[in-house]
Order: sequence, then structure tokens, then C-alpha cells
Amino acid sequence: MTMVFFRGLPDESAPPNWTAAEPCLRARGPHRPSALEWVREAWGRRRSRTCLSQLDDRMLKDIGVTRAEADWEANKPFWLP
Repeated sequence: MTMVFFRGLPDESAPPNWTAAEPCLRARGPHRPSALEWVREAWGRRRSRTCLSQLDDRMLKDIGVTRAEADWEANKPFWLP
């Protein structure tokens, strides 16, 4: 059994212990990206899908993707992940 000693409440002049609150702050939910982050991600998806649509069948076979899967992914709108 572990003994825990109570040392009393901290005095008002002590700085707050923000490190103890950090796990609670992180547990609020998923990170919501800013508008700039969202635009960067959407632009990256568009660029990746454009490159994917330009690969030939041999290259698609190397990465394990069929032509139908590549076409399906390349034709998705940029705002969909």
C-alpha cells in the first residue's frame, strides 16, 4: 500500500500548475484545422490525385492499385479526404 501525504492547499501566490491541465485540454476532441491548413491539405489531395491519374498501368501495378481504383480516387472532389 502506498502512503500519500496531504500537504495542504497551495497558497494563492503560487503559479498555477498548467501541466496538470494539459491532458484535459487535449482530450476535448480532434484537432480542427485552420482555414489555411485545410486549403493546404485540399491542394495536396488535388495534386496527388492528378499525379495518380497520370500513372500508366505498369506503375499502378508496382504500387498495388488497379486502374479502376486509381480512376475512382482521381475523380473524387478535392474537398473529400
